[in-house]
Amino acid sequence: MAYMYLPAKGDAPTVVLLHGKNFNGAYWGRTAEFLAARGYGVLMPDQIGFGKSSKPTAYQFSFNQLAANTAALMDDLGIEKAVIVGHSMGGMLAARFALAYPERTERLVLVNPIGLEDYLDYTTYPDIVAAFEREKGLTGADIVAYQRKNYYDGAWSDAYDALTIPLRGWINGPDSEQLAYVSALTYDMILTQPVIDDVELLAVPTTLIIGTRDRTGPNRANKRPGARVNWAATTGSARKPRHASRTLN
Repeated sequence: MAYMYLPAKGDAPTVVLLHGKNFNGAYWGRTAEFLAARGYGVLMPDQIGFGKSSKPTAYQFSFNQLAANTAALMDDLGIEKAVIVGHSMGGMLAARFALAYPERTERLVLVNPIGLEDYLDYTTYPDIVAAFEREKGLTGADIVAYQRKNYYDGAWSDAYDALTIPLRGWINGPDSEQLAYVSALTYDMILTQPVIDDVELLAVPTTLIIGTRDRTGPNRANKRPGARVNWAATTGSARKPRHASRTLN
């Protein structure tokens, strides 16, 4: 399991940043710099199946398993407790982590999370073979087109384009079929393991940050009594606002 870690200064807390489905830990770079400059520790893992971590095809992909992996990584680094932050799919993982390890979750922050609804209520379940065939047929241009349409609220830049390079490299590389199958497995995890039914069980302080023009589900907000919801005015799904860093600070 690959990761990047910046130790905290003094008694400052550590923040664990959990990435979304089409990204890896590195896209948290600007947020990590902001937090580290203020003394926070920052841990950015690449979950199994993503980034520079291993991508096994014979693996039980579940949010509980990824949460256990994250807890084990914290053990190895001597991090007893942390602020857990998740974006998009990482929000689903962050919620599962907080449910499984409330004693290790100082605070939970969900940034444009998915999973606040049961997707199978309104979509047909694609079996693994169908999902694999779909993923196998993607091109680099498809990746860019999808992200331009859904993630950046109509904006695009060289920095955003650079975030697609790992996915485009996988598609064009010698292990493309293996990676397509792993991607299908992780989509299955998202579709079949929503967190909406368990959100009310969260027992830690929780902040939900959603862009008002988020195209992944902007109006599905506060499902947990006592949670705090922050609405960031101009953000799409993947444009993590400075507002989020200020909230953490």
